Amino acid sequence: VVILFYLTGQALAQTIRANTILFLAILDAVLAVNLFLRGALDGSSLATALILAVPYLVTSLVGQALFRPGLERVYRAAAYAVIALAVLSGLPVWT
Repeated sequence: VVILFYLTGQALAQTIRANTILFLAILDAVLAVNLFLRGALDGSSLATALILAVPYLVTSLVGQALFRPGLERVYRAAAYAVIALAVLSGLPVWT
């Protein structure tokens, strides 16, 4: 919801992208601390997280290299389409 709300604004594509990445990174950190404090993280979970951090970093760098601020309308349309598909796939009519 935060990302959808942010997309409706007039900010530049690079600003939205940077803030979204920062928001999601902070959210991940807060969730990880919460899980750790509740005792829900063990060694295997941390090992899996470290292993998955490598492809996450690689794909983030690829996304950064491919990002073109001039295609802002395309990015917004794609984001709206992904959100719409997520909403439609979550409707209870499919069960």
